[in-house]
Amino acid sequence: LELPDGQRLTSKITLESLQLLSLQPGQKVLAMFKATAVTVAPTIVGAGEVNLLRGKVVRRGTGAAGLEVSLQLTPGLVLVGFADAESPLKLRQNAMAALEPNAVVIGLAG
Repeated sequence: LELPDGQRLTSKITLESLQLLSLQPGQKVLAMFKATAVTVAPTIVGAGEVNLLRGKVVRRGTGAAGLEVSLQLTPGLVLVGFADAESPLKLRQNAMAALEPNAVVIGLAG
């Protein structure tokens, strides 16, 4: 999936899901994942097929799984993930998010 700013997000889906959803290149879809599947940090070094997304911290607060961070990827597109409780992340700071492709669920838009 290509985000409005050119960043890419990949998902692993089955051939059956691809066919049932009738997915086509360029089609608008929704990408969903649990916040607990997203790791946020000032910088992340990618390994393998991990999705790495860049954005700006717009909210931070304590959650059950650690420091809950909202990262604005583009205007109108925000993801929520978790950072280590000791993370130095501050509001308006550039940061990165990492998530595995198998954590990304694809749905049809509209």
